[in-house]
Amino acid sequence: MKKKSISDLIKDYAWLFMLVGLALFALIALSVLLRHMVKVKTQEISEANKKLLASEEELTAANEELIAMNEEMESNFEELTAIEEELRNHYERLLESEARTQT
Repeated sequence: MKKKSISDLIKDYAWLFMLVGLALFALIALSVLLRHMVKVKTQEISEANKKLLASEEELTAANEELIAMNEEMESNFEELTAIEEELRNHYERLLESEARTQT
């Protein structure tokens, strides 16, 4: 058996070298594509996160405003209840006074 030279080996296995080269090219292209996809998704998620934070701040402000309004309404209700009680007492005294004057 005759020893083959390097150039003969390269010629004999050229298809293998081309296949390995093509596989490496495909892997590199896939890697670049995946990195790009990750970058795009990261930007989308970052924008969505910013929107969520802004919405959260708006909701927190609205919630605080509602709490303040609720406290004011409770205070007004208590004041109205006290006024109603006072008016009821005046009315009862008026009725008693009227009853005394009629007898």
